Amino acid sequence: GGGGGGAALGSAGAKSVGVNLWLTSRLPVPHMTLYVGVRAGRATLMADHLPRFDLGERPEHVAAFYGGEQASRWSAAQRVKGLTPFRSSDPSVRALQGPNALALHGAAADPHAVSALVAELDRHVGAWLGWVRTTPLLDDGAEAEAVRARDWSLRAALRDHERAAGERFMGPDVAATLSASMAGPELRAEEGARAEPLAWRPAAAADGVAKAAEEDLRRFGETAQRVVAGVPAAGGAEPGEHRSLSVEVTVHRDLGSFMAAKPGLEVLGDAGKPEVLVRAHAFAEPDWRSFDRPLANTPEGVYTYVHELAAAAGTESGPLAGPTICLKLKRREAVAAALGGTALDDLAAREGDAPDLEAARRVNQLACGWQPPPSLCAARSTGEPLRLELTGDRELLDAPDGPLGNKGGLYIESRVRVAPAEGNPSVLRVTSPTITTPLVGVPEQFRAGHYMKVLSPWAGYAEAIE
Repeated sequence: GGGGGGAALGSAGAKSVGVNLWLTSRLPVPHMTLYVGVRAGRATLMADHLPRFDLGERPEHVAAFYGGEQASRWSAAQRVKGLTPFRSSDPSVRALQGPNALALHGAAADPHAVSALVAELDRHVGAWLGWVRTTPLLDDGAEAEAVRARDWSLRAALRDHERAAGERFMGPDVAATLSASMAGPELRAEEGARAEPLAWRPAAAADGVAKAAEEDLRRFGETAQRVVAGVPAAGGAEPGEHRSLSVEVTVHRDLGSFMAAKPGLEVLGDAGKPEVLVRAHAFAEPDWRSFDRPLANTPEGVYTYVHELAAAAGTESGPLAGPTICLKLKRREAVAAALGGTALDDLAAREGDAPDLEAARRVNQLACGWQPPPSLCAARSTGEPLRLELTGDRELLDAPDGPLGNKGGLYIESRVRVAPAEGNPSVLRVTSPTITTPLVGVPEQFRAGHYMKVLSPWAGYAEAIE
């Protein structure tokens, strides 16, 4: 996919921001357009989920993206007190809009009206993100090409409309630049530009087994966060501390949504009973060789990730059973600061920012002793238990010659490394890749993250030795 956006300061102090999100032709989800602005004391929201097909011929798309709850919410938005609905005066724009199209404005000084606009914006974006993460890709090349051709016409029409509308407020030169930006990069031949999202399912097809695996991975991820933070499973704080820790884990079914996710930390509750909440993420990574990801900042618009070769990772001695578990957690220091009521900046100034190079090793110990539910035990190995030597972590660093030059790309491509222990081939040395993000000096959403790949808790044959 790709996108375009622009911000403008127009006449009479008008301020506006617009974003268009254009998807690859293989993902049959509506494009998303957003505009928010304030002009002459009125706050405005315009948003749409632009159809990718002739909806008269595709009733299943009407049901999936525009019916049910979406239709009810759209109707309710037209009746919110303090907001006035309106429509574009350009018939060529109205002809392209979808059933979810919103155009609302209210007094910028009215907190109720502004709050209602923000709520509608959040709902509009949230619904779209859910579709992007869960909708299967098109397998039919001819159908994808037909979608691409329609997309081109749609984007060109909206570009021309936005340029004409912008000229009245900001002049032809600025309007031409902004409208071109909103149209996004030129469409390319997209067949094969995006691989199927990587996903893992248990070997058995029964829904009950799949659900059990997801729930157990959520439980494992929660315990892993506690292990990294050094907080007991009972949920209480360490002695002398006055907050309790809760962990919520989102289990992702595809690599794309896991890649986009960031761990978070909040301090909740009142002064009498404060609570620290960590939102972590987990993904059971299948075996894969390579996949393409559309990225507008690459020369060809697509970047190909290549999985680290098994031989390079030392796994020619026999890979460990089960999928690799990918985790996005919060660093021990961030949790300790929140539990102790200390500013993270102060803790970093006092203790420094060196990564904990034993964190993933401790999580691997957890995996070796994990007790899964009975429904997952059938897939466990019944062979002779392997003896594992769990080593310190392999911290990945930014590398100019690596994928996109950053350690995030290296993390995606990395493997848990497995090799015979020196002088004792009956023992396998296991080393997990990790990355840690800085405690200070970066935006909050990128701060104090601890990403790692660790052993499967479902292998059942791994025995850790000291």
